[in-house]
Amino acid sequence: MEVNPTISKENQSKQSHHNEAFMRETEYILHTMQESLSNIPASDYKQFLKDYSVIKKALSDFYEQRDALKNKIQKKSITIDEWSTIRHDLRAIVSNIKGYSELILEELAQSNDSLTSSLGHLISGSEELLSLIAVLGVKREALTQTTDYYLSQTSHPVGTILIVDDSEEKRENLARRLKQAGHKVIFANNGHQTFDILSDQLVDLILLDILMPDVSGFEVLKYLKGKMQTQMIPVVVVSSLDDINGVIECIKAGADDYLTMPINTTLMYARVHACLDKKNLRDREQHAAQQLANERQRLVAAIESIDDGFAIFDADDRLIECNSVLKKLFPSIDHLGGAGFTFKDFIKKNIENKIYQEDRRQNLDSIHTNHPLTSSLEEIVKFHNNPGLPYEHLLKNGTWIEVIENKIPGGGVVSLFKDITDRKAREERMKHLADHDSLTGLINRSAFTRALDNLMTADHNHELVYTLFYFDLDGFKEVNDTFGHEVGDEVLIKLAHNLKAALRKEDIVARLGGDEFCIALIGKINNQKMKEVADKINDIAGTSIDYNNKSVPFGVSIGVVIYPNDGDTIDKLLTKADQAMYISKKSGKRTYTFAT
Repeated sequence: MEVNPTISKENQSKQSHHNEAFMRETEYILHTMQESLSNIPASDYKQFLKDYSVIKKALSDFYEQRDALKNKIQKKSITIDEWSTIRHDLRAIVSNIKGYSELILEELAQSNDSLTSSLGHLISGSEELLSLIAVLGVKREALTQTTDYYLSQTSHPVGTILIVDDSEEKRENLARRLKQAGHKVIFANNGHQTFDILSDQLVDLILLDILMPDVSGFEVLKYLKGKMQTQMIPVVVVSSLDDINGVIECIKAGADDYLTMPINTTLMYARVHACLDKKNLRDREQHAAQQLANERQRLVAAIESIDDGFAIFDADDRLIECNSVLKKLFPSIDHLGGAGFTFKDFIKKNIENKIYQEDRRQNLDSIHTNHPLTSSLEEIVKFHNNPGLPYEHLLKNGTWIEVIENKIPGGGVVSLFKDITDRKAREERMKHLADHDSLTGLINRSAFTRALDNLMTADHNHELVYTLFYFDLDGFKEVNDTFGHEVGDEVLIKLAHNLKAALRKEDIVARLGGDEFCIALIGKINNQKMKEVADKINDIAGTSIDYNNKSVPFGVSIGVVIYPNDGDTIDKLLTKADQAMYISKKSGKRTYTFAT
């Protein structure tokens, strides 16, 4: 039987022998596992019926797959890729048997020796099957080809690797493999020797055995990760398969990866090279950061030419140098002696001299800012000690300052104080334009909706009540057609001015678009008051527009809704108000209708 065209007839014969052995050995193991499953009384697996069913089905599936494999071996050749698929499918089935058996053991509410023994047989049988599956269809030639293929096809980094292991044979085994990949290898027999080696030289990677006498691999790892000199060296721990808890502890302590014994050579290459790649990348990043820091240091000599306020604080947070722009912004610098004081002293003196505007927090709703706004001693010192995003000050004289800070390698902080007053004014103008109708100066639909949404969001006690008067202008098209758009614009401007003048400060009036307007009266009012407001709107609008000895009938039709009675969202309220407004139009205009 030809299994793979690249394998000799002698090796094909050996492979056939291995396949036959697999069938015999699995037959015995499966029989034992089937017997163990049958020995479990129904009363024992009753509470685990679903898990028991999965195990039973998995055993049946393995028999079926095994018989199918036997027929396939007899009838046709099997390629390396096909063997890989077969191993994958068989492993998945056995993993279900093992996994669900372990789950039942873990979830047993009380001791049951008989059930525990049967499940133990299932688990040990699963492990034996997994060992047989691992070598099914795999020949030495294939394993060698896989490793050689990896090394030939993969461009990998090389470095100096320290192997820490008390076993000379294991060290030699690993070293020979690593040298084949071009790495330089040095040895340490124990933890103390490891510390001595690393005190004299640095390495690129450490392969560390967990279980060693005297000083354990875990203790070595903690020592390495606690030292500045060695904490960045990647560590791959080497463990036996039954020491998974030790591996987990090492990963938590900072190990970068792990390998289990016996070593899979291709997997070892892949993990070692991945760790070396990460170390090389980290080294390049650190080098680039250092270069950037050096460039920044060279700029210090030119700080006086900087248009913004500039200061350098040392590792003890004391002012070393600042420019005249900063002194002009903060006269308290001269009061403190010009240098040598701490950043905290600097801010404290500014607050004592009332440099910062204290009441600005009351106006935050009207301020458009992208960065944290701060004026208290604790807040400013906190931002300074943890440089990140810029933060802002508003000074008593109305100047806006943006503070940008960066730590200096080796200790200290560079601070830049930029005057952003003009930018803030532009932002405020842009915000005003975005929220207001450019013709009438009233807020627009978006700002109106947002203002009401904010009121509803803040109404935690569900006490908010407001009334909307929604209307458009009857005859406005005729005004534009008869007198022209300039007159029409004047009508809108005058109407907006008169409406605002007639309302309370807390009420809101908006131009929603075209000739549509809406007024929100905040607070509970009775029906009589609503009628009075509606009549007032009609009075303000008037009955006609007169211009150049011509007259055009004019007025408003109003729809009235109440929050929350007529709707719990702005959209619902405006829809009902619109419907009520159209009823007013059909009723003869210049009237109002309450939503129903």
